[in-house]
Amino acid sequence: MKTLRSICLAAGLPLAAQGYVDSPDFGGSKVFSEGVNALGNPARYDQCPPGYYLSYQDGDLKAKGNASALEELAKGGDARAALAALASSSWASRTSGYGVTLTQTGLHGSVSRERWNGLTATVDQDPAHLGANQGLNTTTAEILRAEVDRIVFGAGSAEGQSGYGFAVRVERWSYQRRTAALNPAPGQESLSQAPALLDLSGTSSTTTDANLNGGYVVELGKGFRFGLMGDHLIPKTIAGLDLKGQYRAGLQVELGPSARLALEGDLNEATRMPITLPQKALSASLRLAFGPTVGLTVGAERRTLAGSATTTVGATLYWKLPNLSMGFGFRFADDTPLKGLLVRVNS
Repeated sequence: MKTLRSICLAAGLPLAAQGYVDSPDFGGSKVFSEGVNALGNPARYDQCPPGYYLSYQDGDLKAKGNASALEELAKGGDARAALAALASSSWASRTSGYGVTLTQTGLHGSVSRERWNGLTATVDQDPAHLGANQGLNTTTAEILRAEVDRIVFGAGSAEGQSGYGFAVRVERWSYQRRTAALNPAPGQESLSQAPALLDLSGTSSTTTDANLNGGYVVELGKGFRFGLMGDHLIPKTIAGLDLKGQYRAGLQVELGPSARLALEGDLNEATRMPITLPQKALSASLRLAFGPTVGLTVGAERRTLAGSATTTVGATLYWKLPNLSMGFGFRFADDTPLKGLLVRVNS
């Protein structure tokens, strides 16, 4: 049995084997990913030694105040205040997933399965539809349940001061869309069930998508890099959502032999499962090494969807022993934290 690798060391830094935990969610970077994350920068596929990688994640991401607004509606509290709060915090999502990745020098292959639930509210704040006339209120929430089985093959390599890469991704999507309403019509869910709406299960439709990712990294000077990547470059409509390419750029600087700082952000808005709103994000990531055994990444991300923003803080702790290495990641935001796990076992 070959060694299962999940922690790489370069310049003394733990480079996350990132089915998930090296993403900005957990304090890491997407533009300066380290070669294992299927949806990271393909130009970085040559950054991690060959091996097998296992990863898992589970948790929520919600606009600040979304959970309390939905809970207030569910318990029949002050609808006027709850709807006003929901209007400024109109989205929420829940995700879980796991994956297996195999890397060779400059080559990437991975298989993963992910599940999402998303909620996007459209709020009616007309004073004539509140109070005694609340029965006329048209507030609704679109709920999207999506599951994807993803296979990714890619290659990336450095030539001189520059690195290039590409990835082919084949995805089988299963999904269903439901509508919840403050005053539900036949066939609609009730917003009084709001806390459970992100637990929607089952799918009713399927489609297959073949797409491309691309990336570029260049050394601008000693310890100073620029990176650019494109995600889902071929436009596709899935579950009624127009998914177009999203482009992201960043800068990375070495602060010494054991620290790297990365700043990056999306250059355009794009819709991504499971939230039905265009979104973009800015993030910062700091990688630290405390000797050959322990490492830490910490970072923050600000995500904006249709004018509604939320800021999250993430961190991942890496611990390397002779026969077992582990990485534990958390993203702290409104409501349930996102959790990530990464394991390496030597044969």
